[in-house]
Amino acid sequence: MISLFHILSDATVDWIIQNTTELRIDAGEVLVREGTHIASMYIVTEGLLGVHVGPLGRKPISLCGPGAVVGEQSFIENQTTSASLVAQEQTHLLELPRQRLMEKTASDSVFAADFYRAIAMTLSQRLRAISQAQRDTRSGQKPTFDDVNFQSAWLLMSEFKRMLVAADHESIKTDGVSEATYQSLWAKCDELQKLSHKLLGDGSPLSDYLREQLGAQLQTEILPYVLLTSTIERCYSKPRGYAGDYYTIERIYNNKPEGAGRIGAVVDRLFLELPAAIAVRNRRALLAEEIFATVDSKGGQMARVLSLACGPAREIADVFAKIPDKTKLLATCLDIDLQALAFVSDWRDKSGLKSRIQLLNQNLISLALGRAKLDLPPQDLVYSIGLIDYFDDRLVVKMLDFIYQVLAPGGRVILGNFHPRNQTKALMDYLLEWRLIHRSEQDMDRLFQSSKFARGTTKIRFEEQGVNLFAECIKDAAQ
Repeated sequence: MISLFHILSDATVDWIIQNTTELRIDAGEVLVREGTHIASMYIVTEGLLGVHVGPLGRKPISLCGPGAVVGEQSFIENQTTSASLVAQEQTHLLELPRQRLMEKTASDSVFAADFYRAIAMTLSQRLRAISQAQRDTRSGQKPTFDDVNFQSAWLLMSEFKRMLVAADHESIKTDGVSEATYQSLWAKCDELQKLSHKLLGDGSPLSDYLREQLGAQLQTEILPYVLLTSTIERCYSKPRGYAGDYYTIERIYNNKPEGAGRIGAVVDRLFLELPAAIAVRNRRALLAEEIFATVDSKGGQMARVLSLACGPAREIADVFAKIPDKTKLLATCLDIDLQALAFVSDWRDKSGLKSRIQLLNQNLISLALGRAKLDLPPQDLVYSIGLIDYFDDRLVVKMLDFIYQVLAPGGRVILGNFHPRNQTKALMDYLLEWRLIHRSEQDMDRLFQSSKFARGTTKIRFEEQGVNLFAECIKDAAQ
């Protein structure tokens, strides 16, 4: 589905953002009740909303996560709502009053044309999807596919499932799966990953229709096995509203496969050994190197380091475990997720580092938009991993502008992002519904050039898999 903000012009998006107010609702709280008039349009910035039709006790028919826009249809129709929206967990939103939006569209014809065009495109796409689903249901048949590539993928999925069944039978007889069997499974899983990347990624030889059909079939065939896993099932179910929450990353770091039944742990191991998971583990060591380098560059003075959307912050723990003089580093961990900060607090306090690691519960989007202030001394290094992959370019630039103000002259920023060469992307997108914005070296250059840094990256690094890039830029020492 096309995001409304991906269609709107920059000027329209800027006006919308500047005219919203922040709203926070707790888990179970009803934001919109079915059959009522609403006075606002909402943008989800953090958390998860469930869409309910009928009694609220039922399972939601769909979910709206960060970036979703809700209430736009009621704005157009000025009718009562067709569904209820209920927070699945603590959820942060931006609220745009309907009256303010009406006044803007009435007084600014350019804005109105841009806004209504975007609304029309999103509603049209929804209608097309519903119509296609209805046609497929009425036909009662699967379409026929003559494409050789499509057929190859279908056969490969069938072979992978057959091997999983055989592994299960082996486990019944021998109380486990042999390493030789696992290696055969891994080879087939790797083959499936690479073919999925070829057929479902950019440059696919398949038509858009066939690609979507193949992606849906991939999920249908393989998801039952994913649901037996522990770590990878969490990526799919997203209990914190997004796949890469602090505990998921911690589990990927630990790399201890677990799961239900006889082969749950086997499938968990397969996915934990895919390039994207290895890249996540690699980036921990790479970031620790960069923090060490920052400490060394200070020549005995204390280094100040800020981690944005810190998650489990294990790279900071790694650094403190190795530096003899803990007073040479003061780290600040910032995250909107109180559970993530509680996790960091636990290992920090047990390690005797309470005076060396500060914890800040802040909404980074609010900071980037200038709606909140961060009272910190100038920082020598500011970094973020696993964050901007969820943000569109305009928000990344605003975040870079915020970072520029936080950095000391000569200080560095490092942003991590998944690279387009990520061969696991198709499995993440279609199987786990873990859709990220992948960016190239050129993309990162363009973002920095558009920000207050006003120049391209000063260094690009990759972890050993080449899946995650790390873009660095240095603030001019004269500023």
